[in-house]
Amino acid sequence: MPTEFPFFPFSKFRPHVPFLENRSPSIADPWAKREAWRSDSFWSVARRTRALFPGFGLGLVTFGVYLAYDKWYWTAGPGKQEVDAWAKWNDERNARLAKEHGHGHH
Repeated sequence: MPTEFPFFPFSKFRPHVPFLENRSPSIADPWAKREAWRSDSFWSVARRTRALFPGFGLGLVTFGVYLAYDKWYWTAGPGKQEVDAWAKWNDERNARLAKEHGHGHH
């Protein structure tokens, strides 16, 4: 314990990495123990890739639910009445324009 900090609890702040303990490969490679973390599943490519996009799965599911609700709303829900009203208005407009076309034009 350093004498500069006699009351600091250094033992409580030692790094504790469970997956590196008891994984001492052959003594021939002095760096093997320090490289052991690379083979742990915690650092796998799939896990690191998932960590790049946190919340992506939840966002994708939520967007799918929104699309399903939107489809229902405009085809069978409360929005269907509005769609039908606009379709009727558009049909009446097209019929009116078809009658008026040709008088004084071209």
